[in-house]
Amino acid sequence: MAKNKYFEDWIKTLSKQSKASYRSGWSILTEYYRDVKKEEITPDILLERLIEDRKKPLEKQGAIEKELNAWLKWLEHDYIKRVRGANGGKTGVKGVSASSIKLYIYSVKSFFSFYGYPLSKKVKLPRHIKMNNGKIENIKIEYRPEQVKKLLDVIRSPRDKALVLLMFQSGMDISTALSLNYGHIQEGLEGGNEPLMIHVNRPKVGLNYRTFVGHDAVEALKLYMNQRKVKYKEEIGYDTPLFVSDGTHINKRKRIVPKNFQDNMREYVLLAGLVTEERLKRSDLSPARPHALRAGFSTIARLKGLNEKLIDYFMGHSDSYGGAYNIVTNDELKEKYIEIEPGLSVSSVSNLGDIEVKMKEELELRDHMIRGMKEEILDLKQGAKIFNEVFKEMAEIPELKETLAKHFGK
Repeated sequence: MAKNKYFEDWIKTLSKQSKASYRSGWSILTEYYRDVKKEEITPDILLERLIEDRKKPLEKQGAIEKELNAWLKWLEHDYIKRVRGANGGKTGVKGVSASSIKLYIYSVKSFFSFYGYPLSKKVKLPRHIKMNNGKIENIKIEYRPEQVKKLLDVIRSPRDKALVLLMFQSGMDISTALSLNYGHIQEGLEGGNEPLMIHVNRPKVGLNYRTFVGHDAVEALKLYMNQRKVKYKEEIGYDTPLFVSDGTHINKRKRIVPKNFQDNMREYVLLAGLVTEERLKRSDLSPARPHALRAGFSTIARLKGLNEKLIDYFMGHSDSYGGAYNIVTNDELKEKYIEIEPGLSVSSVSNLGDIEVKMKEELELRDHMIRGMKEEILDLKQGAKIFNEVFKEMAEIPELKETLAKHFGK
């Protein structure tokens, strides 16, 4: 299968064991187009077609789903299995297993969803095959402010803290977040705007939209940019990448790619206790993948009662809102974001947590002092008892009896 940019960018985000399986699914799909439909196609071309399909009126959409349904039937009945190995020939046995069909369609769905174009329910598996969204271990972490706080507590990198908060409070996908330049936030950041509006361009999706980040992300971005200016003496301009690789050598501080952050996230969630090492090893799709932060934003926005189409707009989804929010003013969008910002606030959780920790420390100190005082009282009582016994014995000594009588009486 020919390599293409968007497919390769997506495949880099997968775990090592998933890459081979997902490539296999896409290889069989391109084989279907070549042998059955007599057409050379790549994942990127199919993504382009899906994007064009979504621009049509709703009732006319679904061409890609229709083609995929035909592929699924071909997989079940007509695909000829091959001998394992790179040069394996055909076995003559037709049809693949139910588990393989689920894996292959999941690989296709995952690729499209990664770029904000989930397939509709028009894609139907054969009736005897039940679709399961992967293993239980693959289910994304459900991020709320409490979980994000735990994550931030173990992250030492100002860059990664800023990136976590930006994704969680804006709903951006990792690719879009890492495509940002300083110019996207410069005016608002230096002007002290909160919430901070960001004009976002997603070329692949064909959308220009606006979203926001709250106080926590703004403060984290200020700290990160200040570190680069002061510590690394970096000259930051309008076109400077917003998130760059760590290191003291300026020439080596280049824009990071999704895999860099994905690898870091696996370590962070383990340290924060948000997922076990066993679960990470057993998962095909990391439950700690950055997309979980984006999903956290959408869930909180829904719980806060934000309009579904406005949520799609803030997240840069395909234009399901008919361009309606493109004519809404910045202030009107800002008011809507302010409605959900409290649900995205991590600093409020952090402050409460700090107070709880301080109170706990003070209570432990008080209990320690009380225990110490109790021990001292017991020691004094024991000492007094021993003194009285010694005094009585001394009082019976003839040579001391007269002297003691003079000082203490009879």
